[in-house]
Amino acid sequence: ESFGHVCTAAAEEVANNCEVLEAKACDEAIGGTSDMLCTCEQPAAAVDQPPLATTASPPSPGEDSARVVSVVGATLAPNAAQPSCSEPSTWPDLKEGVTCELCTALVLTEPYGGRCDRYC
Repeated sequence: ESFGHVCTAAAEEVANNCEVLEAKACDEAIGGTSDMLCTCEQPAAAVDQPPLATTASPPSPGEDSARVVSVVGATLAPNAAQPSCSEPSTWPDLKEGVTCELCTALVLTEPYGGRCDRYC
């Protein structure tokens, strides 16, 4: 986990692009190549994350007596159809700057033993 994300998919690509040649498991080494496609998402919830701070504000004039509560530092869990990740163009060790849709990028294999779980 080089940048705090978790691997959700791994693959060998066709020709330095986003086309999948062969899907792999995240913890499976992709050998015989200098690059791999990794799909990396932000974890849904960190186990050791501190409790979130909350703030309450009184209702505005005309509102009912319910208080408005804001959660400081909250993030929404990723939607299954729309993965959540940092901008792939900012990820480390991209190959030729190739990024794909849905939190996927073409990355160098060597620093991570060819494994996307180690990359993410």
